[in-house]
Amino acid sequence: MAKSKDPKTTAKPAVPPTPRAKKSASPKQTGGGGGIFEEEVIAYFLADLLTGRAPFEYPIGKIVRLDTQRPAANWPLDDLLLVVEAPGKTRKLACSIKSNAQFTPQGFPADFVASAWQQLLTTDHRTFDPTLDLVGFITAPLNADYATDLSDLLHRARQQDPATLAQEIDSSGVANERVRRLYHSFACPADLAARYPAATTLTGWGLARLIWQPFDFELQQSQRVVEVRERLRATLVAGTASEAATLWEALVAQAKLLRPHAGSRTLPRLADELRYRFRLLAYPDDRADWVCIREAAESAARQLPQRIGGQLLLPRTEERAQLQTALTRKRAAVLRGPSGT
Repeated sequence: MAKSKDPKTTAKPAVPPTPRAKKSASPKQTGGGGGIFEEEVIAYFLADLLTGRAPFEYPIGKIVRLDTQRPAANWPLDDLLLVVEAPGKTRKLACSIKSNAQFTPQGFPADFVASAWQQLLTTDHRTFDPTLDLVGFITAPLNADYATDLSDLLHRARQQDPATLAQEIDSSGVANERVRRLYHSFACPADLAARYPAATTLTGWGLARLIWQPFDFELQQSQRVVEVRERLRATLVAGTASEAATLWEALVAQAKLLRPHAGSRTLPRLADELRYRFRLLAYPDDRADWVCIREAAESAARQLPQRIGGQLLLPRTEERAQLQTALTRKRAAVLRGPSGT
């Protein structure tokens, strides 16, 4: 994609997407169904963190950190923040998680569009760099035709210059009507466009920074659950389906703890919390090994003579002080010297 203009410099009029009327909360929402869906999504990405799997077809890398419920002042998309790494590049993915399909015949939901553009345009670049970082939209699945059209639009946006996409999208034979509606529904809202005029020409630029992921956790027979349990089996020594199901339940329990408390996890912390409950291939329970090592070290130390010739004891005051200082700075220190000294 050619380098686009700074959204803060060029003014053109924009047609904002038509806002949807706000709906009353459904029984599922008031009963916590959306929260359960969000927890399972978080648990799924915790499984990606544990297994080292790159979670997206769009190659942005593997998850190295997961944060929930980020401060809204910096994160208009505050449900989930994923930090992903690829060779030589670290990115952030700020996500909105919704337990229903969200999309309408008119295209993207207006509330998500507004939050996505706020994330891209208004966030301090030291926190979220829109030239590098991404926005995510996680929903229930769409029907196959709608999902194909949405994926087609996102692929076009990543491959084409925003100006070229804007010129071609309405041309006959280039895209179907739904793809065009999806494109136009993601236009920068009027209030933000008034502050960042160049954004009116950058719909494709925004779409290129969007990752959409569907999750079918609302289904009784969820294919996502089947898939993630199978991956978790490969992390276990025994590799049984029952233990993999228990490990998945443990990850969901972790997500329940993280979500309401703005919690975060890295791989070392997640592995430490699981290795003593599950026999993990890559992260074994090494407590018994460390007991043996400590006992062997203490036994060897007791056998070292403390006195020269059984009589002379050297205080080594200065050396002891240096060693103590070194150990306060680092977890380990190496002593070198000729044999017998």
